[in-house]
Amino acid sequence: MTSRDAVTSHHPAGSGLLPLTVAQRGVFYAQQLDPGNPAYNTVVVMEIHGPVDGRLLARAVRRAEAESGTFDVEFVELPDGPHQRPVAPGCSTWRELDLQGEADPFGAAHALMERDSRTANNLFTDVLSVHVLMRVGDDHYLWYQRSHHILSDGYGSVRHSRRIAEVYEQLAAGEEVSGRPLGRLTDLLADEAEYRASADYAADKEYWTGAFADRPETVSLAPAYRPAPRPAPWPRPVNCPPPNCGRCAPPGGKPVPRGAW
Repeated sequence: MTSRDAVTSHHPAGSGLLPLTVAQRGVFYAQQLDPGNPAYNTVVVMEIHGPVDGRLLARAVRRAEAESGTFDVEFVELPDGPHQRPVAPGCSTWRELDLQGEADPFGAAHALMERDSRTANNLFTDVLSVHVLMRVGDDHYLWYQRSHHILSDGYGSVRHSRRIAEVYEQLAAGEEVSGRPLGRLTDLLADEAEYRASADYAADKEYWTGAFADRPETVSLAPAYRPAPRPAPWPRPVNCPPPNCGRCAPPGGKPVPRGAW
């Protein structure tokens, strides 16, 4: 784990606090119930065959993060519950490692990823998003990305990676960054608030309340809480082709509806 304060000092972009989404609140309280459980680490690993400019890829990461704002927040808990607060860009960490000198470069990379992915992170003090570009051979890299589930789910992490690859390709070509960024966190919060105040929400609540009316009363976890089991070893890295091959585009080449987290 790495303390945010040890990386850099982030001053709030504004004094206002933002609420958590319903899903974020669920993740927040689940992590507080079992703070030593790393199950909420969301990991994406891409294997890249070909030259990679680490400096440009780091710029692409920062650009994609700034577009959504999802990764540049800090979490605080007040008497009325948890909140998130936008902070200055650059909350995630970036590292480049050359492992070619290791006897087993892949083994060394796997050990690093295994160790990091199995380390639980404190929502208030630790860095919740990391990127590590590891060189394991000539024009052969593993790009490890780990973020807490409160920032992004698996689908959102893959979309975020695709956006980073798109920005990287444009930077490498000397082009102006364009395309469809991911939706902003503030837009997602506004959409959820609008839905929860709508007639659709009331109708949905009535339907599901009726659908489960014959179910037993909800049982509290507090009297006999048991920590969730530790996750199984994370799967093998995804063999990701170069970003300009078209295989990472959404089906049909059409933009996917926004998902800021």
